[in-house]
Amino acid sequence: MILKKVYEIAKNKSYLQKGVKIYWECNKSLLNRNSNISNKEVFQSDGLADFLKNETNQKNILHEKICYQSGDFSDKKGKIEFSLQFNKEKLLSPSLL
Repeated sequence: MILKKVYEIAKNKSYLQKGVKIYWECNKSLLNRNSNISNKEVFQSDGLADFLKNETNQKNILHEKICYQSGDFSDKKGKIEFSLQFNKEKLLSPSLL
């Protein structure tokens, strides 16, 4: 369903913009009966680290602490942010866009 895809995009944006609240509201008549995405607040306080926690469910991890780093480029024209954690089972590298 297209609405579910749009909701997933909004949720992914919350991982990329930590600390930003996204208020999702959709008319229930546009959703199917089993959908629970009519009204939600999407918020990820730790951004990419939250993404890793949610995707791995913290199962089969090799270390508890998630490695996180961010910083601005020296020319002030951009910034970088990354988060990583090693897992015993699978390689997780989905696109958030």
